[in-house]
Amino acid sequence: MEDIKVPLELISVSLSIIILVAMGYKFYQYKQNIDILKTLEQMKTNKTLKSDDKDFIIQNIYDYKAELIKSEAITKLVYPIFITIAAILLFFFTLSQAMIHFNVVVVVFLFLHLNKLHTKNLLIFLEKLKSNAKD
Repeated sequence: MEDIKVPLELISVSLSIIILVAMGYKFYQYKQNIDILKTLEQMKTNKTLKSDDKDFIIQNIYDYKAELIKSEAITKLVYPIFITIAAILLFFFTLSQAMIHFNVVVVVFLFLHLNKLHTKNLLIFLEKLKSNAKD
């Protein structure tokens, strides 16, 4: 039976595509969350915000603060790992081959920053809703 050999470039590109699909899904979730928060904002301006809605806002603030702390910690942890991976790629491959594999590192880096940015934006929006909900 013949050995099936998958080129390393194919694996690298496949991982990048999977991460890009995950980024799209994360963006879709972000847009849904923003729509919910816009609805809450509209309820606040119409003064129809109930105590359950205020509890929802407060609970989500705590959840997003914890998620932001986790996201920032992961991002700080991964920086040296990315640098090490880049150095290993440059050591074992020529520059043209290493650039193909850098794609995965860059996409993961962007995914982590996108996740942190979305969490931070949602937290800011929730904190504004909370400060205005007291009125």
